[in-house]
Amino acid sequence: VAVIEGFVAVRSKGLADEVELRAGDASTSDTIGRVIVQRNAVVESDTAWKRGQLVFTDAAMHEVRDGVRRWYGVELRIDSTLARRHVTATFQGEPVARVLEVIALTLGARVQHKGDIARLRAGANGSP
Repeated sequence: VAVIEGFVAVRSKGLADEVELRAGDASTSDTIGRVIVQRNAVVESDTAWKRGQLVFTDAAMHEVRDGVRRWYGVELRIDSTLARRHVTATFQGEPVARVLEVIALTLGARVQHKGDIARLRAGANGSP
């Protein structure tokens, strides 16, 4: 959650306590549903979707995977050797094939894309 204006109350999964977020605040949840609040943490890339942009700023691969799925409906399967890498890139209107190609190039990886599944594997240009 990224609050641009006004305020929002968020609650941890299964807990009655609420946390109030005001303009500029952001929150995420951890793996067990607890709310993690970041005060004055909203940045321009948090609202990029309003401008039709998909923005990754030092994004962990699970964030890249989630973004590609959300924007393009493609399930991105990531080789374990790439799982700890990060990506910085901005896309606006590019087709999914180009987005996957840029992500692969950024990682020095190769991509295989068929239908709604794409695989990222270590090694560029088909090399292991």
